[in-house]
Amino acid sequence: MIMSIVALCFIAILIIKPSFAESVSETGALLSGSGTLHDPTLERSARAEGFIKQMQMTKKETDTLRMQSHDRRLKRIAHSEECRKQMRKENRDSLFSTMLNCLRGDLMFNLDTLRKERSFVEKASGVPDLVQQASLSAIDALSDAITAVIDGIDTGVYASVAELTEAKKNLMEHYRSPYWTAMTRLRTERLQTWIAHLLVQANPILASVSEESGALLKIFEICLTQEEKTLNAASAADDRTSAEAELAHAHTALAACIRAFLPAPSQEVALPNEEAVSSSSAPTLPRRLLIHQRK
Repeated sequence: MIMSIVALCFIAILIIKPSFAESVSETGALLSGSGTLHDPTLERSARAEGFIKQMQMTKKETDTLRMQSHDRRLKRIAHSEECRKQMRKENRDSLFSTMLNCLRGDLMFNLDTLRKERSFVEKASGVPDLVQQASLSAIDALSDAITAVIDGIDTGVYASVAELTEAKKNLMEHYRSPYWTAMTRLRTERLQTWIAHLLVQANPILASVSEESGALLKIFEICLTQEEKTLNAASAADDRTSAEAELAHAHTALAACIRAFLPAPSQEVALPNEEAVSSSSAPTLPRRLLIHQRK
């Protein structure tokens, strides 16, 4: 069923994985920097345990957040367009006042989004505690900084375009950038948990069917495993740009994995962004891959 495949869409509502050094032993199992042998299958099972149940418990809140995010995005676009119109009409003496008001409105939209996002991250499934706390801390720091700028606008702290520009630069370098980094890692972590869940589903099926019957599922498993490695690279990336590039690559490749098993090869498959995500459907293996389980 097409909707089942799209639901499987490793919908990352968000996020990180602590980087750790890994090497591969002769048996193919992962070997940590401390030399401890790890079984990828057991690690995936541990990661995926309780994921779907927790996701379903927060379904209503997640769906509400998705709708609210859509509404806020439209309002913010309208606000920006109106501000551009106003600034084109203002003369030199009144332009700065309009700039302050427009920035204040934009920051209020930011603040509202961050409050809603914080509520989601607090209950996000598939994310380790340390990653979750790092994201919450980044959200709180950015929220406090935005509030300080809004208070500064209200009390007349900024007296020139240069001072306003400096405040925006400070927000970007010290608060927005760390926030984006944390949320990229959060989305990466969550996407890894989706993949772990699907691979856990696939293992018992592959073990119970012949090599010929399970060929299609094996290809799908290999595709998922490859993008699991891509996400590991995203988690270990030293800078946000590299992490975002690896995450984007994984999203595109995973869509291709899914597209390969769609009844109509030409049909578009788009992985929704984090603001458009709903957890209304648990991810499941495509029906074409599950059919041999009944034989």
